[in-house]
Formats: sequence, structure tokens, C-alpha cells
Amino acid sequence: MQRKAAELFGSLSFFLASMEFLRIFFLILIGGTPLWAQLRDSQVADPQRADSTRSSLQRAAAAVISSNEVLIPSLRGLVVVADPDLVGRIARPAAEGISCHGFSESQQKKMIDSLQPWLQQPVSLDRLEQMARAAEKAAATQSDSFITATYPPQEITEGRIVMVLQEPLLQQISFAGKPRFGKNFLARAVRTRPGGRASAESIRKDLDFLNRNPFRTATALWSPAESDVPAANLILHIQEKRPWSLYTGVDNDASDALGDERFYLGGKFGNVMGLDHRLGWLALTSADGTSLHSTHFTYEIPLSGHKILTFSSGLSESASSSPTTLIDNNGRFWSFRNLLEVPLPDLGPIRHHGKTGYSFRDNRYRQEASLIDISIFQFENTWVGEIHDLYGRTHVTMGLSWNPGESFLSSSDRIYQELGASDANSWVATCQIERNLSLHRWGNLALTSEAQWALENLIPSNQFAGGGAQRVRGYDEGRVFFDKALLLSTEWQFPRIALPRRTSLRPHLFLDGAWLADHGSSSNWISSTGLGMQFLWQNRCSAQLQWAQPFQRFNGASRESEFYFSVNTFW
Repeated sequence: MQRKAAELFGSLSFFLASMEFLRIFFLILIGGTPLWAQLRDSQVADPQRADSTRSSLQRAAAAVISSNEVLIPSLRGLVVVADPDLVGRIARPAAEGISCHGFSESQQKKMIDSLQPWLQQPVSLDRLEQMARAAEKAAATQSDSFITATYPPQEITEGRIVMVLQEPLLQQISFAGKPRFGKNFLARAVRTRPGGRASAESIRKDLDFLNRNPFRTATALWSPAESDVPAANLILHIQEKRPWSLYTGVDNDASDALGDERFYLGGKFGNVMGLDHRLGWLALTSADGTSLHSTHFTYEIPLSGHKILTFSSGLSESASSSPTTLIDNNGRFWSFRNLLEVPLPDLGPIRHHGKTGYSFRDNRYRQEASLIDISIFQFENTWVGEIHDLYGRTHVTMGLSWNPGESFLSSSDRIYQELGASDANSWVATCQIERNLSLHRWGNLALTSEAQWALENLIPSNQFAGGGAQRVRGYDEGRVFFDKALLLSTEWQFPRIALPRRTSLRPHLFLDGAWLADHGSSSNWISSTGLGMQFLWQNRCSAQLQWAQPFQRFNGASRESEFYFSVNTFW
């Protein structure tokens, strides 16, 4: 029953992803209506809301000649509300003090602390303005919103005042800066529209979507609008450089069986067909020119609703020095993946999105006199979340992949069993957590945890690689492959050392460890420590050197230290 339900879920995911692709392909064919000019010149009609602006008190004090003239001799009480509708339901303060309604406890404390100095003080129009600015600043430090403080019509002669803090109405959106490409896309990509609340969450999501293009930097600027209601204008400042880049480099991150050293050349183009589509490619070869050849392409299509459709494909051929092993074997390996990224509503301070799609791989292993050809089809679902706090950033990625078993897209159980798997059907769950903590003048602490769990024995290409420069440093990645794993890594990154000519150095220390296990076998533990140095020159060249000392012997390998290096240049 569970297997049938899983197959139905997988089929439905595949059907929805296919329908989304067909819909987007149709939209590309028919084109879109340019909205740049419409957004630039848009104006909001006068909303039908009660007058609740700061100017209402100014009109009530029309007889006051100077903004410094005292309206009331002493401010006895202040009520701050987060919603104008609360004003009529909340009793006016009967005693001296400040009360807040509709805010969290931390917001209330910040608000009270910022407004306390005005209690028992004379009130003038200038002081009302200063109180409003202080309240806006306090609210802005506690939430991701653009907040405006207003005073609804009221009688203040008793020394008590009501203040409303709310997101203003968005009156106008305009663009500024130097956009070099994609004006029509920019207008279509902005979901925020005049007439609604100027929510900073909505604006942030617009900016995040625009900034997914690596050749664009978009920022938001707010300005007050002339209106009888709390309103603001939004200016989106766009800076774009040439929509392409190239990079090349060399490292020794490959396995011993493939010669360690490899050279690569890659590039990105950020405005394919003038539609803001992004194309990336990477070509890689081993240092000897024969052990490894690999090419990989990625194509991203930004969609309506801040969704992103991604296609990626890769082809590699290897000639291993250890042809009897299943890892880094002689053979040809081809892959294709299609993912749809969908933004999700914020969960308080958590920003997150989901990805769903499928992947297909065709691997042809050449083992001495035998040839094993296997097809692998999987449904993939991923959740990505991020949260920022006073101490740093936490990034979480959780994934679940499912191979439904034998089908016209996947090989038989017998082929999977020849490669060490239980059968073609498999479930694999993964999780990665990255935590960056600021140590202020002592640098930064980077904590990383990765985990994988499988219900069955897996083929080698689905196993967890525990070694290499990106996992537990000091162990060869071709020797450390398991079905289940838990990895922990701590890296202390010292402050950058500035050198002449926009050059810098940054040393770091690290401690890596991993628990690894297969089904039906005992678990293993590997760990290492070491240090490294990163070099950066004018954002044009970077280099990194790391030394790692393993603590345990593993799979016949010695405990000799390992050196890792990488050099990259950018254009």
C-alpha cells in the first residue's frame, strides 16, 4: 500500500512538473507585455480610508504659529497600536505610562525604551514628529518592514496621545540606476503593486528574485509620498554589468584513481534571448588529459510568481587507474535533471522555498572484460530555509529522493544488485545545516553538518562521499563511500589581512569528523584537523592552500597528511 501511494505521489510530481514546463514554453512563444513604463508611471488612487495621518494633529493645531509652541504642558500617557482598527477597541490610558498593542514582547520593550524620554515632557508639533521618528526606528529594528508612525484624529488636551504604527500604502514604483538589459523582465518580475501595503517582506522577495541574476544588483529606496493617508514611494535602484563572465582554474580535488589534479574552464551568460534566462557551463579535464573529461550545462528560466525552472545536464568519461572498483571506474556517465523552485511564505524569521522535479542518469561502467549499463530515474524534493539573527546566519537544506523501481526509465533489480544495491527501489533522505557565527574582531566561525539516510543498500553513485576537500579533509574521496553518514565540520576563519593593491589573506583552522555506515556492516569513524590560507587579489584571482592531518587509518590508506590547493581566475 505504501509503495502504491509513493508511486502515485511520484507520478503526480512528474505530471505537474511537465505541465509547468509546457505552460512556460507556451508563454515564451507568445511573449509578454512590457510593463516597465506602466510601473514607472503608476499612481495609486486615493484609498477609501479614514484620515489617520500625522497631519491630522497639525490641522487640529492650526492656530499654533510655531512648530515649537507647546500644545500640552506634559505628556502623561501614550498608547501605541499596530493596527488602526484597534484604536476604537482600546481604552485610552487612565494613568501615566506607555502601553503597546499588537506587538511582540521584544517589540514592546524596544518601543517603550525608545519613547520613555518623552513622558512628562511638554508636547509640540516638533516633539510629535520626533516621537514618531523614534517609534519608526524602534519598529524597524525589530521587524523586516517599512513602518510609518501616524496620529489618528483625537483630543489631546488631557495629556494622552494615541499613535498608530503600520506599513504605509505604496503609492508609486519607479526604477533608477543603470539597467543594461532586461527592462521588460524587471517590470514583470516585481510582484509588489501600487495600492497595497508597502510590505518590506514583499519587496525583499522581489529583490531576491531580481538578484538571482549574478550580473544584477537591485536595492530598494523608500521616500514619503504626499497623501492624506500614510503612503510611501518605492524606488528600485538597478545596477547591471555586462551579462557574461568566464573563469578558469586548477585544483587537486579529484581522487587518487583519477590523478588528483584537474583543470577547468567555465562561464555564465545572464540574458539568453533577451529574456533574463541564465546559462552556465563547465568543462573539466584531468592533468594528464586522459583520466577524466567532463562537461556540464545549467539553464535557468525565471517564471511568474518568483518561480524558477532549472534544466541541467552533464557528460563525463573516465579511465581509472583502479578499473576493478565501482568508484571512479572506467566508463561514461550522462545525467539530466529538471527542477522547479517555488517560493514559500515566510515562517516568522525563516525565509524558505521548495524544489521539486526529477533526474535521469545513464551510467556505463567498464570493468575489465565486463560492461554494466544502468539507468537511474529519481523523483527529487528539496526544502531550503534560512534565518538571520543577531549572531549570524543559519542555512538548512533537506532533501528526499525516490527511485520508484523497475520501469522503462530505470533498469531492472538485477542490474542494481550487480552494483551492490538491494534493488531498484530506494528512498534517500539528506540534510545539510550551515551556521555562520560572527566573532567580531576574532573573525568568523563556520559550522557545517551533513547527513544522509537510506532504507536500502545503494549503488555507488547514490552513496555519501565522506572524504575529499569538501568533506573530511585528509581522506581520498574515492575510498570513503557509504549508504548512511553524519558529518560535522568546524572552521575558524580569522579576520582578513589587508595587503597593498586590493589584496588580502585569510587563514583558517578546521576540525572535521564523520560517522559512516552501510546496511549489514559495522560503522566507521574518520576525523582530521588542519589549517589553510586563502588569497584574494582584486576579485580577479583567488587561491587556497590547505593542509590536513587524518587521525585514523581507513580502507588501507596511511595516516599521512594531505595538501589541497586551488587557483581560480575570473573575467
